[in-house]
Amino acid sequence: DNNIKDKQKNLEKILIDLVNALGGVTVYSDQNVKIYTGKKLKKGYNTLNGEEALAFARERHAYSDGDNHRGRNQQEVIRAIFEKVTSGGNILTEYTNILEAMDGKFATNMDMDQVLSFVKYELDELSSYSINSIQLKGSGSMGETYSYPGQNLWIMIPNKSSIIKAHDKITALLNE
Repeated sequence: DNNIKDKQKNLEKILIDLVNALGGVTVYSDQNVKIYTGKKLKKGYNTLNGEEALAFARERHAYSDGDNHRGRNQQEVIRAIFEKVTSGGNILTEYTNILEAMDGKFATNMDMDQVLSFVKYELDELSSYSINSIQLKGSGSMGETYSYPGQNLWIMIPNKSSIIKAHDKITALLNE
């Protein structure tokens, strides 16, 4: 479906533009790996531009646990963006560039003054934010997906105990 593919391309562009507006991000790779841009990442910390961050977040073929590893890499890119935005006063000096990079890529009923006011307010609260993650475990199967209807693709059927564990963690976080 072209509509879904267009949305995917738009999301990819948002990630690329955001990372580039930040001047790149530093991600942790748990192994040496070559991403599809041709860049070789070493085990450890690597600084990536927007295109490379997208490639790192999408890579699955280089890993023995494929899609599960890709999910962890996606979480690592999110963590790296969050860390870059919240460290060293970066957002204080770069939030205009970040907002310009996001211009036209999100919808809001707030005008720019309201957005800037919100950003300034949130800057005072950044130290109270943290990222928590959990990954479901399950078994592989073949089936149709929302993003590619009519195609049989590899999917993971999550274990019930894994779902319960994630539910309990989310509930605990919401009740803090």
